[in-house]
Amino acid sequence: MYKVISDGELKGYADAPVYILLHSNGCYVPCDEKDAEGICVKLPTTVETEDGETIQTLTDTVFALKDGALHGTEPVATLEWIDGAMLLNMMGS
Repeated sequence: MYKVISDGELKGYADAPVYILLHSNGCYVPCDEKDAEGICVKLPTTVETEDGETIQTLTDTVFALKDGALHGTEPVATLEWIDGAMLLNMMGS
């Protein structure tokens, strides 16, 4: 499991980041980690429905791995490996 960190703060946890690069047609495409310019991860997002109910959903979120990568407008993030069992232990404390 990975911690997704951007702007010095935890954005969420991801089991399986998809490594991506920018294709010449402007679309993100999956690639090997060694060729990656960014990542796509599913992160929780809070959404308010029309009737005022607040729900949590998972949203595909794109991050660049360094400034100026991909389109240049995506936030930059780093991934930090964390043992899932350790995370559950920390949450239970």
